[in-house]
Amino acid sequence: MLAASGAFRVAIGALWLKAYVRMNSGAESAAAMSRIWKSAQRLRIFFRGEEFYRNRFGRNWREKLLLRILQEMRRAGLSHEPRVRVSGLEFLLTNADEKIPTIVVTTHSPVDAVLNRIFRENGIPSSLLVDKAVRISKKAQLLGLQGELDTIARTNDALLIMRRKLNEGRLICACVDFTWPRARSFYVDVRISPAMFELAKSMKASILYAENWVSADGHIEVAFGTPTIDTKANTAQALSQDFIAWLQKSLGDQRDLRVLKWQRKERRRSGLLKLAGLTARPDR
Repeated sequence: MLAASGAFRVAIGALWLKAYVRMNSGAESAAAMSRIWKSAQRLRIFFRGEEFYRNRFGRNWREKLLLRILQEMRRAGLSHEPRVRVSGLEFLLTNADEKIPTIVVTTHSPVDAVLNRIFRENGIPSSLLVDKAVRISKKAQLLGLQGELDTIARTNDALLIMRRKLNEGRLICACVDFTWPRARSFYVDVRISPAMFELAKSMKASILYAENWVSADGHIEVAFGTPTIDTKANTAQALSQDFIAWLQKSLGDQRDLRVLKWQRKERRRSGLLKLAGLTARPDR
């Protein structure tokens, strides 16, 4: 019922947004974005439906709304670079200055590709582990990335390629969360894979945590952090749990995140389970 209600509200919101963006297509892009964002906030009942419709990673509705607005603005001929606020950037810059091999772990979100923009703007060569390179590249450009996105496909060769990229001095960025069918339910849970933490330990690479979300004023917020436990003395499982603790205690993520070894899709239950949503993230 929630999914059906969410889909209905999203459809109405999408029609309004398309028309409203067209109405503001003659304005300067920053002014147009400000006007569109404020109006969409007032009509949030139509966009909060995103939390219950095709939202298997449990993200906040504002993240999907911002991406939807940027897409409509581009269709209307308005080019707009979203505003970004970054905390913990010093962790990233210190590793880059000292040429420390680095793996940045994060979670899936509608605006996660903004990380690649931050790497590029700070002169840090990076590669992104992806499932669908074309789609993520388009999203990164929509979020302000200038230039091409260097990607690594999730294939049997990914591990070897990531090792080579690290040795070449490139930072590796990867989403470490995935969805897992909930027992006797049409819903799914979000789980954290320890695989990238295992790679970091085997390569003696530094681990950085990263997360991103959209604030009430339409800014993309990005936070970087470091493990609170000794990466050498602790297992990949413990590091995965430390990452979850950082998300929940430092950033207020209220999802039921747990560590689980990633498995190929053919080994999971398929069908409607993977299309269902789950409780969304709280407003920040």
